Amino acid sequence: MTQSFVYGTGNAGKIQFMQEVFEPLGLSLIGIGELSLTLPAVDESGNSPLENARIKALAYYNVLRERTDLDYPVFSCDSGLYIEGLSEVEQPGVHVRRVGGKNLTDEEMIAYYASVAERLGGKAIARYRNAICLVMNEDEIYEHMGDDIASAPFWLASKPHPKRESGFPLNSLSVHIESGQYYNDLEIKPRNDSQEGFRTFFRQVMVQRDAFYRSMTFADIDAICAQFAAQGSNRPREVMECYWHEQENGDRIVVIAEVAGEVAGYVTLFPKAKDAPPFRGENIPEVKDFNVFKKFQRQGRGTGLMDKIEAAAAEIADTVYLGVGLHSGYGSAQRMYVKRGYIPDGSGVWDGNAPATPYGMVENGDDLVLYMSKKLR
Repeated sequence: MTQSFVYGTGNAGKIQFMQEVFEPLGLSLIGIGELSLTLPAVDESGNSPLENARIKALAYYNVLRERTDLDYPVFSCDSGLYIEGLSEVEQPGVHVRRVGGKNLTDEEMIAYYASVAERLGGKAIARYRNAICLVMNEDEIYEHMGDDIASAPFWLASKPHPKRESGFPLNSLSVHIESGQYYNDLEIKPRNDSQEGFRTFFRQVMVQRDAFYRSMTFADIDAICAQFAAQGSNRPREVMECYWHEQENGDRIVVIAEVAGEVAGYVTLFPKAKDAPPFRGENIPEVKDFNVFKKFQRQGRGTGLMDKIEAAAAEIADTVYLGVGLHSGYGSAQRMYVKRGYIPDGSGVWDGNAPATPYGMVENGDDLVLYMSKKLR
């Protein structure tokens, strides 16, 4: 059965853009205007594209649930314009259409931003930063605002092109940097990499939703040990028994990723740091022991596990810590943590329970660890 999504916009150009995103994925797109609903005026009062995308998606999701029997997930997007040469205060951002307290018409927008480009020397490099919020249900919300869904940089020109494109007034001022041509004059439109970024977002959501994330059960002890054995590793049963008992006593949180009845991976959290020497005993949550089994790797399972454990940590404190080994066996984890916003805590490299001596000799084994932290809120 084809999965359908409701897109919270009435902009025909944006719907066409997203239909092109959906087509290779085999997903179905429904513009919210197709549902014959009386829609509320949404107060897009956020200070970033992501905040506005969230406001709209939740508003339209609630309307759909309150006024229909439809059970479709709902998403909305938002964007902000950022122009090189303007101060942070002057950046249009999410208020690209609102200037001086007034909502501009398409022609007023073209005239205003042409004058901005003129003030900056006749042209300026600009870029749209985009964001998306997808509401699957009240407890399952996915969000993204990254460079992979941002527009390519372009010249914002001071002389408008005569052609107008409905829903995209500033296309009349947009000049392709590589060719120097207005986008409206290009016979072959440049590849829109942001479409692939949006496609990746939906693909990852669908992959993650195939996994069921839950607490550890006693039966997981043997299942986890069997998964380690199947990939040539040995995990002592008493270690996993300890995890289960600590979870039952409230001393450790364990999140299991289950796929088609199999344990695909797990991650644990000490509500109060226990093993990490730099902050042991402090009221700081510590991520400890994160594993995705080999046959389930590169499928979004690790991202799903980290999302769940960070959400649990955020209920305890505004910062979470973890340690990661330095040898190549931890390479994938190192890259994931950096991408997720973890930074070194500044205590240097630790060799077991003691800081490694500067310029001293150490063995690059599992005990050689760098501790990192991430702000959650």
